[in-house]
Amino acid sequence: MTDTSANLPKKSNKTSPSELDLLTFYDFISNAKENASAKNIANLTILTLMGRLKVKNGVIKTGDIEIIKGKAQKKYSINRQLIYGRKKIGEVKLGGKNEQITLTRKETMFIDTICHLSTILLKNIDNIDSLKNANKKLSKKILQFESIFEASKEMLFTRDIEKTISICLNIISGSLGIKEIALKIKENDREKIFTRNLTSKDLKEKKLKKLK
Repeated sequence: MTDTSANLPKKSNKTSPSELDLLTFYDFISNAKENASAKNIANLTILTLMGRLKVKNGVIKTGDIEIIKGKAQKKYSINRQLIYGRKKIGEVKLGGKNEQITLTRKETMFIDTICHLSTILLKNIDNIDSLKNANKKLSKKILQFESIFEASKEMLFTRDIEKTISICLNIISGSLGIKEIALKIKENDREKIFTRNLTSKDLKEKKLKKLK
């Protein structure tokens, strides 16, 4: 008889994810993208890990988010940090102080993979939020510049000093977000005060300095 054992593929010592784990990773990413928020991703992360490891207690912290499942513990059996680049953006803790949990290689791989996916998703959310804030600030600046430009054109075509000053006060108020403004000018040894949202009583209390 011919020995065919030599032709059979050798078993690898490396542990690879099971088909069930791969499906879990796929579902994890799909659910996270469907409800893309830092809180949802954090909640999904801790529930996925607790379900796979069959533990009753767990906590995840990231930014100002802290989600505790089961009973809060002073000490947990499993601790993982969420690291992006070299920066820690969160941490995951599982099990209880009295629980002796021995992880298999597949379980260790599962935890590390979920934590890695969670880190990437959380960082993407953070980047999107930062981009939105930057766009809001840019839009605000563009509106301010447009307002200043229009006001400047109007000032060029008016010879009315009071109207010009009124436009200046509007520009200052809108650009700097200042509600109360007093502008003092000196003309022919006489002082004039132009205001926004200030009464005569307010002016006395503010004690504006005299022009020299």
